[in-house]
Amino acid sequence: MPAGSRIARFAEAAAWLWRLGPLLSSPSEESVAIGWHEDAEELDDLVRTKRVRGAVIFTSRPGPETGCLPSRARLIGVADFGDGARVTGQFSVLHGGDGYPAIQSSLGVHATRNGNWMVMAVDPETCWGGIDGFWLWPALADFLSTTLRTPLVMLPPIGLVRYDDVPGTAYHQRQGRAKPDKDAARRAERVVAAYRAAGSTINVAISSRAFIDGQEVFLDQVWPEAVRAFAGGVEDGSLEPICHGYLHLEAEALARGEIDPHEFALDGSEEAARKIDTTLEWIRKTMGVDASTFVAPNWAYGAGLLEALRERKLPAWLPPAPSPLLSGIDLRETLFSTLEGLHQLDYAPLECLAGAGFPPTVVMHGGLLDQRMERLKASRDLGTAARLAFHRDIFRLPRLKGVRWVGSAEMLARIQAHDKVEVEGDEVRTSGQFETLILRNGAREPALAATR
Repeated sequence: MPAGSRIARFAEAAAWLWRLGPLLSSPSEESVAIGWHEDAEELDDLVRTKRVRGAVIFTSRPGPETGCLPSRARLIGVADFGDGARVTGQFSVLHGGDGYPAIQSSLGVHATRNGNWMVMAVDPETCWGGIDGFWLWPALADFLSTTLRTPLVMLPPIGLVRYDDVPGTAYHQRQGRAKPDKDAARRAERVVAAYRAAGSTINVAISSRAFIDGQEVFLDQVWPEAVRAFAGGVEDGSLEPICHGYLHLEAEALARGEIDPHEFALDGSEEAARKIDTTLEWIRKTMGVDASTFVAPNWAYGAGLLEALRERKLPAWLPPAPSPLLSGIDLRETLFSTLEGLHQLDYAPLECLAGAGFPPTVVMHGGLLDQRMERLKASRDLGTAARLAFHRDIFRLPRLKGVRWVGSAEMLARIQAHDKVEVEGDEVRTSGQFETLILRNGAREPALAATR
């Protein structure tokens, strides 16, 4: 890529995802250049003079055809990519220019290709975390695999579903939105049964404390049946707990009579450590396993919390961002919990992401259903709203045939192992702990790995 290009964060993330090695700041005959539309002329010259093997240009701004770039327009609506892959959002489309359509939907052409030259009508940074940009990953992977002489090493088609704030939190109690234990238990039993039947794992982000008559108590004193249902799922491997704080309330705000879910934002390391240790011990006692990862309420990662987590070597789930999925010991989520771009009950884009080695992380909670319903009602899609009310997203996801939903511990182990994969020519060196897939000339196949 051009020196100092603002696409560097995305390029680094893609290179990590497919184990392509470090980024280059100068041309190489064995590389593919990546840049924005303003870099098109420079990159076109590199391709024509064979100083690079190929180039990818990202462009999302409307504009006329210029040189090697087709004209661009921007549309808002539902884009149907075929095979049930429909998404809603704002899209850029391409008109004219050289090459043939590489990716197109009902709205128009989103990517063109002319030999070793590809133009993609998307901003990979702004679409990161949304479903609407799902098509970028398989399209880019296919281009790189047919242009470079090295295999793309991929995670298998896995993903992670996390159910947050269940069976309830002190935050819900203070808001008056907490569900009775019997209702929460029925939901927990149904969720566990759905993932058990599919051979998948549902991850539950759970706090340890709540209130009875204004006094702090352990969560199973408020929701005993629901916690037992979760423990049953842990026992048969269909549920995994994730440490999610203590009360899910910010202490100083609570003392002022305010309700703020950002529990760890202001905590020092000692107070954060107390809360983490209390919850880890409660999970171990009530569910019989250790929580292998942590997610802060509302991603409120204060300095004290981060210090406490580092001391315990407890990996945290960080919000989506153009970055490698492993950040030190921490993990990056890949999708925002609003599921931006999800259209009706079309989950095929999640399968496409998983198939490109980009594991979707889907986060569900009660508020998400409310947001989904509001969008559906605003668009007068009452049929989908009725179907969703009867059978929610969380029960539909295990039915996807192109994704295996795994627990947090397995996802962590796979990503850590993936981070250590090395590629030399056609040889792929792995830890041998997990199977590895490669993409070569557009075809996916198991890697014949040389184990360390």
